[in-house]
Amino acid sequence: MLSKFFKPKWQHTSPTIRLNAVKNLRDDCDDQYRILSTLAIHDPDTHVRHAAIERINSINNLIRLLQSSASLAEPGSHSEVIETHLAHLLSAEKQPEKLLEQLEQNVAPAAIWRVICKTPFHALQNQFVEQIEDELQLIDIAISSSPINTRKKAAERITEPALIEQLLKLTRQNDKAIHRIMRDKSSLIREQQKQQQTLQLHAQTVLEQITHLSTGEWYPLYPAKHDALLQDWSTIHSSTTAVYQSRFDEASHACIQRIQAVLDKEAANEKEQQRILQVREAAAVLIDQMQQCIRDLQSAGQSSDSFAMFAQQADQFKTQWALLANDTSSAQQKAFDRLQNQFATVYSHSISIEDKLNSASEFLASYEKTAFKHKPLQEKLKKANAIIKKIAWPENADKPQPIQQLDALLQQLNQEKQQQAEKTRALKDKLQVQLEQLESNIESGSIKAADKASRKASELLTLLNNPVNRSVNGSTNDALDQQYKGLVLRLDEIKDWQGFAVTPKKEQLCLDMEALAEQTALPHPEKAKQIKALQQQWKMLDATDPFHSQAIWKRFKTASDKAYEPCEVFFAQQNEARRYNLQQKELIFSEVATYLQQINWETCDWRSVEQIIQTARQEWRRFTPVDRTPGQALQIKFNELLLEAETHFQAIKESSMAVKQKLILEAESLTTADDASAAAEQAKNLQKAWKECGPTFHSQERKLWKAFRVHCDTIFQRLQDETPSREALQSARQQLKQIIEELSAFEETPLNTQKKINHINETRQLIENYKESLPPHDIEKFNKAARYIEQQASDLTRFVDNAEIQKLFEHAQLCDQFEEMILQNNFTASPEELFKNWQLNSTNDFHEKITKRRNQIESIASSGEVDLEPLLASADKELREICIRLEIALSLPSPERDQALRMEYQMQRLQKALEQQQKSVNLTDIKTLEFECLSVPFRLTNKTLNKRFNQLIDSVFN
Repeated sequence: MLSKFFKPKWQHTSPTIRLNAVKNLRDDCDDQYRILSTLAIHDPDTHVRHAAIERINSINNLIRLLQSSASLAEPGSHSEVIETHLAHLLSAEKQPEKLLEQLEQNVAPAAIWRVICKTPFHALQNQFVEQIEDELQLIDIAISSSPINTRKKAAERITEPALIEQLLKLTRQNDKAIHRIMRDKSSLIREQQKQQQTLQLHAQTVLEQITHLSTGEWYPLYPAKHDALLQDWSTIHSSTTAVYQSRFDEASHACIQRIQAVLDKEAANEKEQQRILQVREAAAVLIDQMQQCIRDLQSAGQSSDSFAMFAQQADQFKTQWALLANDTSSAQQKAFDRLQNQFATVYSHSISIEDKLNSASEFLASYEKTAFKHKPLQEKLKKANAIIKKIAWPENADKPQPIQQLDALLQQLNQEKQQQAEKTRALKDKLQVQLEQLESNIESGSIKAADKASRKASELLTLLNNPVNRSVNGSTNDALDQQYKGLVLRLDEIKDWQGFAVTPKKEQLCLDMEALAEQTALPHPEKAKQIKALQQQWKMLDATDPFHSQAIWKRFKTASDKAYEPCEVFFAQQNEARRYNLQQKELIFSEVATYLQQINWETCDWRSVEQIIQTARQEWRRFTPVDRTPGQALQIKFNELLLEAETHFQAIKESSMAVKQKLILEAESLTTADDASAAAEQAKNLQKAWKECGPTFHSQERKLWKAFRVHCDTIFQRLQDETPSREALQSARQQLKQIIEELSAFEETPLNTQKKINHINETRQLIENYKESLPPHDIEKFNKAARYIEQQASDLTRFVDNAEIQKLFEHAQLCDQFEEMILQNNFTASPEELFKNWQLNSTNDFHEKITKRRNQIESIASSGEVDLEPLLASADKELREICIRLEIALSLPSPERDQALRMEYQMQRLQKALEQQQKSVNLTDIKTLEFECLSVPFRLTNKTLNKRFNQLIDSVFN
């Protein structure tokens, strides 16, 4: 009951009293530890809970407390305080590894990591990361603020593809090192998956091939293909082939059974082939024996006993062959059949030789008789062929003399037949040519030529129709005879019709000629031409007329003479006119020759001479026509006379052409003259000289004048173009003022240096074009501003081209490379190898800063585990300050987030800023800021500041 009135202070309802009570408790006493642990976990006031945790100084007790807190359904924020306090105590331990083992036995891994990540023991952190199996916790470690090496170890232990892709997304923008590790692991996993898919596809392909092989057709390389597929399957890893192994074994077993069946069949076939080969060898021996038998029969005598023996042998051969016939080749069967027929022929011939010789002798004796020799050749050939066919002497058997004589006789008769056929063929060819000629003449209406060809064809046809030639050609002669008779009928018909057709035509010609004689209005030359045409038509008709009528001819001749009488008078008058014209031409020739002999070509007025000769030519052409022979001779002499004069004219025109060509060259040179006004005056003088030099050859005059005119037009156009218009002058003055304002601003704000230098060069060309029209004071302002900018650019070039300055860029790049290795933890070269060619002068301020940067990164590399965050933060601060200084120097605004830093920088350096107001910023000062940037360690890590700095530098120098 009293306990309700005397509760301990740590159970008081007031948090302040409970807090004061906690300060008097210690954890080395079990009872007080239980009170502290109860307050640390269950007290409703945060300050009391935190104070209770702070009073527990035993690591074991804290571990127990942390374990108790973790067992609650909702641990709350006190777990974080416990972990922080435990980490603080662990940091003071000299051997934290033992305490780590105790933590691993009692506390969850996530809580353990939260404790040790707050300690300075990086090795302990790395050790714990190696023991973590939960990859989600490894992701938390990889994206935490732990040292880079610890985060790398955690990232390297993640193997789940989905978690790797998740970590890739989380680190894409803010952690390049972890992102690179995850990217490499992701690429490796994809490559492994791709390789696994390739192996899977390969295994499926091999399975499909062996399955198809087990059911497909047999071919010679079937066993080799099966062995190759087995070898290919064995190269694939068993983990890939396990799924398909049973199907593969089944298909392979089917292939093996099929191969064995085929091998058994081939062995049986080979055995059968050996048997057939033996049979055919026996058949070949039998054929040889039969051939020998036939040869023996051919050489045997006329003995009946021997003929019986050969017949018996033939029967034996036939019996033996019947046993072998089923397995012999077709060639052997044909050879046996041929030898059987040959044996029968030889056997039949051998027993009838005497009768055949008697028949041959009797035929030869009858041939010698006179009556037989006078028989036709065709009949003799027929009987000779009949007796030879009857005897039928074998070709390969020896022929006795009667048989040889009979063959010689047949050959002689065949030669005679061939010779006769050739003679007949020649006659037939000639007759065919004549018939073709006859037909051609009939078609063209040449009656006389057709008669001649008909007679020759008749003679040849008579020769072909004699008995000898008819026996050779037979019906061929009849065909030619029929062709000839048909052509003769056509010829006779044409002759009859032509006689009736020509006479009316001749009468019409007579009527035409008589009508022409009565015409008086027709010009005489035309009338003579028509008379000649009618006479020519008469000649053509008379050549084809088989009947020549004298009465019609006399009528045509009388009309022709009457029609030509007025033409004869006209042509006599024409002859008289030609004689007169010839006399006048002779007179002109004489006068021109006399005139040209008196001319002095050095001093004469050649234009007047040319005019007189032109008049003489016109008069010469007026007196035409003349008689041909004397007129041609006089024309040649006149042409020679004029040619001599023309030679003088040509020399004068060539001289004029040379002068004009020279004037063209002078005009062409004036088109590029600097002074367009003077060139125009000289062009006027050239035009005057052109008129004075006179004309040249007509074919060249127009071309020369056109070329000269083009150059003159160009000269006067240049003069017109170089005289500027009022609008152009106003535009040039306005453009010059704008350029002066732009260049004058450079002294205060040195921006776009290269662009302004380009504007300077363009403006100088503008001043050169309008120098007489631009205000002198504007030109002076422009020259002053341009000299200032060019002097700045020249000073900058001398400053940058210094060899010591060039070394800054080279050595800064070496530092950049090594810093990149540190950030990636991928050292492809040692500091000694990378900096072996280091050559900087320590007395130079910039060189000293770069050397300091090198020493700093070498120190980082040698110490191993170094926290780079302070260095990277310092680099960002220096780069940001350099950017702000550059923006102040260029009077450019800074980003909104840097406004406070810019104001702070301006306040700190107020005095220096006041001094800079009296001295403008030059290009060398800005380049110095760029060199100062090179000495900042890890300057390339912040891409945003680097981009901002490079844009500022580009705005100055571009």
